[in-house]
Amino acid sequence: MFFLGDIIDRGPQSFEAMELVIQTLDELPGSKLLRGNHEDFVLRFLDIAFTRHYDLMNWMWNGGAATALSYGVPPPTHWHELDDAIPKMRAALDRHPVHIETMRNAEHMIIERGLVFVHAGLRPEVSLAPQSLDDLMTIRH
Repeated sequence: MFFLGDIIDRGPQSFEAMELVIQTLDELPGSKLLRGNHEDFVLRFLDIAFTRHYDLMNWMWNGGAATALSYGVPPPTHWHELDDAIPKMRAALDRHPVHIETMRNAEHMIIERGLVFVHAGLRPEVSLAPQSLDDLMTIRH
């Protein structure tokens, strides 16, 4: 079974959806998760201190508010709330390291049985190896 990303940020049960993915990856050999741009929102928030305020608000505006609630954190709705919200969101995610590890270990492209699986899209004029991560996770056309 392949999960094509955006497991989180698609409703109020994001936490439960990640739990289901992790359970399936553990129990069903050959199962894989592709990293979507929404998993990438989480990792950018955690990993890049310089843009952490922006990354948290960008994530919240793009479906992250429901995810924050599912992890037990009231989402920030204004920039002035971020200094308080950042440590709360980090602590909530830190309580579930397997979720973060699963997002980090997600693949960007899977090629199997002559098929190519990505979260978003591929540039047709570019061969597979040099496709950009941005395109694999966000391309819409």
